Parts: sequence; C-alpha cells; structure tokens
Amino acid sequence: MLAQLGQAHVDSFDDFVSHGIGMCSGEMSTAYFSGTFSADGAGLAGSISLERLWLDRPNFCRDNFGSTKEKPMYPSHARIARVSYGGILRGVAKISFESRSFTREVDLGLIPVTVGSCACNTHGMSAKERVRVGEEADDVTGYSIVNGQEVIMRMLQAPRRNTPFAIDRAGWASRGHGFTSKGVMVRSVCPRLPTGVTNVLHAVRTGNAVIALSIHKRQLLLPLGLVLKSFRDTTDKEIMSRLLAGDEGNASLRSIATIVLTSKAASTNLHSRADCLKLMGRMIKPMWQAIPGVR
Repeated sequence: MLAQLGQAHVDSFDDFVSHGIGMCSGEMSTAYFSGTFSADGAGLAGSISLERLWLDRPNFCRDNFGSTKEKPMYPSHARIARVSYGGILRGVAKISFESRSFTREVDLGLIPVTVGSCACNTHGMSAKERVRVGEEADDVTGYSIVNGQEVIMRMLQAPRRNTPFAIDRAGWASRGHGFTSKGVMVRSVCPRLPTGVTNVLHAVRTGNAVIALSIHKRQLLLPLGLVLKSFRDTTDKEIMSRLLAGDEGNASLRSIATIVLTSKAASTNLHSRADCLKLMGRMIKPMWQAIPGVR
C-alpha cells in the first residue's frame, strides 16, 4: 500500500529512462561552429551532434586506492555521505569538420535517479535484500536524494498539454496598442517529444485576434486570419463555415469571424496559402537569424 503512493513518480521516471532519453537524442539539432584553431591562422568550420544518450546506474567509479572498478551505490550511501543519488548521463557525440568525422563518448553530468525506478540499484529487490543494503523493507519510493536530502522532483506545475484555457490577465492589456486582458492560452507539446511552448491568442479591441508566438524567448505577433489561411489552400467561405460550425446562428461570433478574415493584415495581397507563408516567413526570418548558431 505504501509503495503505491510513489508509483506514479516511479513510472514517470521509468518512461523517461526507457523512451524519453532516446527521443531527446533524435530531436536535438546539429550545432555548427567555426573559428581559428591553429597558429597559422587557418580557419576551421564543422558541426557536432549527439547520436545516442543513456543513463548509467548510480555507482562509485573510483575508490580511495585508485581502482577503476565500478561499485553500485545505494540510496543509504547517499544519505550518509550527504551526496546526490544519481547516474551519469552519457552520450555519443559525432564531430565533423573538413570532410572528416569521428565519434566520442562524452560525460554530460549527473542526473538524480528516482528511488525504486529501473535506474535505481534497489529495483527488483525483495524486502530482505533492501534491508541488507541499508534500506527500509517497506520504503515509499518515488523520491530522489539530493545532497543527502530526500526530495520529490515534482516542484513545478504546468497546464495540461494541448488544452486551451480562456484567461483574463491584467498584464496582457499592456502588451500593445488595442490589446485587452482576455485571451486563450495553450501549452503546445510535440507528440513525439515531451517538449513544448506556450502560445497565447490575444483578443484585440477591434474584434480581431492576434497569436503571440515565442521564438527563443522573443515574442512574435501574427494576425489570426493570416495563420488560418496558411494551413492549407482554401477559401474564406470554408474557414468561416468551420469557425461557425455548430453555432451558425450566433451573430456575435459571425461578426468576429468576419473581422478576423477581412482585416487588412490578413487579406491585403494574400490570394493563396503560398502568399501567407511568404509573408509569415518575412516576419519570422529576422528573429530566426538573430539566434546564435542558426544558418
């Protein structure tokens, strides 16, 4: 019964170790570098990427006598020594330059391991075996040990993914001319990788709506009509019918949808999806080029 209290945390960390780490390595973009690295002043350009990631189990890599034989570390050791109970995150880095490439194993630092998870050395032990290594027979798992202290690594709360929330926030009214305090916020999360970004649909006093996108902590405002027309080649009539679906008799909604689709920013010289994408690209490109390392 006690073990079930922390089972959700254990399952979450197990999923991170079994699937999340592998997904991270597949989604990381290649980093490019250039500069002068020799006495003769010759330039050098290349790239570096991570091909594989994995998490080691907690262990003692070296003892006081210089032995390199790994010994398993148990949670009781971390509590007594006032250290963190964690494993080394390792990866294989691929470095390419001057038409040559090579791989090297790299150490990416220590990550706290959830007690009782598949990365913990007490995983799968019986009650007697846990007592033998200094643990309690009926220990409530699902926590981590940082600097000898037992902590629960669930200190942040995030909105439900891909779920819109209508919010009235006074600070939004100061974001620009005509902005109101009302908007719709959604935390958009990629289905393949549990990383996301929070986007906000702002209500403007003219009846229009503006989408605020975040690109490396820089905000970009796009008219809602422009974004809707950029998804596919379609007509304003079809977009209008989809916006009014199930509520065709709502005159207020129809008026707002008309303003969104016929506003100057969403209709001037925009006759196709390609025109909308080109306009959005011209708006996004300066912000994207300002990011270091982006080509």
